[in-house]
Parts: sequence; C-alpha cells; structure tokens
Amino acid sequence: MKDKPAGSSPLDSEKMLFQAILDNAPLGIWFLGIDGRLQFVNNTFCNAVGISEERFLAAKHYVDVLPPEISASCLRSDEECMAQSGPHLSREQLPFVTAKSICSRSPRSKSGTRTASPWG
Repeated sequence: MKDKPAGSSPLDSEKMLFQAILDNAPLGIWFLGIDGRLQFVNNTFCNAVGISEERFLAAKHYVDVLPPEISASCLRSDEECMAQSGPHLSREQLPFVTAKSICSRSPRSKSGTRTASPWG
C-alpha cells in the first residue's frame, strides 16, 4: 500500500479514491450545475465524445462545448426537468469519436446535477 502524502487527511484519500472510481467507470458521467456549468466530467465521457476534461470544465456553459444540435436537445431536457417536481429522464443522441451516435439516458433532478450513461 502506498504511503499517504504528507498533510493528507482521510477525507483527501476518500476523495481521491472516489475520483478514481468515477474516472474509470465504464459509462460516461457528468455533473452539471444549475447554471449549466459542468462541475465534473469523467474520463470515459471525455474520451467517448473527444472533448477534454479541461475544455469541459473551463466552459461557462455546456453549450459552449457541445455541438449546437446536442446543446439544443440538452437545453430542452433541462427546461422539462425544471418544470416538474420529481426526477426527469431524457434521451439525447451524442456523437462519439467512433463516428457512431449513441443514445444517452440522462437522469436529471432540480439539484442541478446530471449523470449520463450510454444506451445504445
């Protein structure tokens, strides 16, 4: 087992482990703030769509990074989510770097987070 870096806390170790699990998950995951800014995106999603984590996280809104037709679909789904009181499930077609389009299920809630998983 590796030694912990000097000054690291158990919480830091837990955070690093959770980050590694999410980054290596076999499905794309992203968390979206209520303002449309991505707060987290995992390696699987970035690799699938061919957009770097840095570019996603630097964008003021996901519409600045995603293609216009995908952005429009996501914006409609966000509006539908905000118009209802419970969780919302939407589907978008995401262009993957493999040149095939994948249907993505995106559960949403008013907490402002979104998680995506390939479905197709």
